[in-house]
Amino acid sequence: MAVGKSRIRVVFGGFEGSYPPDQVRLRQGLVRACVSPQTEVDFDYLDAPISMYGNGAASPEQLQQGADGFARNAIKAERDGFDAVTLYGNADVGLEEARRQVRIPVFGWGQISLHMASLLAPRFGVIVYDEDE
Repeated sequence: MAVGKSRIRVVFGGFEGSYPPDQVRLRQGLVRACVSPQTEVDFDYLDAPISMYGNGAASPEQLQQGADGFARNAIKAERDGFDAVTLYGNADVGLEEARRQVRIPVFGWGQISLHMASLLAPRFGVIVYDEDE
């Protein structure tokens, strides 16, 4: 049975240019290493960034703007013919908003990670980093 080509859009939480070029290449390479050869991966950025790469945490207002921006990006991905869309990272900001707006799958790495951990063990921990600590 032949499997058709899938198209996934991965949305970075920052705006274009907010990540150093070497970090963009690193992240793109990591994503591409995780998908099958039949999967086309496209990368895009939010129009209202939530990632403050190297600049601390986002404010509640920035998080809401980012959530709305991710929903707009999901609509665009569906219109552009993508089979699924995801926000790069584990915060899953705007995941539910985007799911309400489109018919294609919208998946969040944070939800997936926590779900997989719960399937593997009855207890697990989450490690986060904070530049200030």
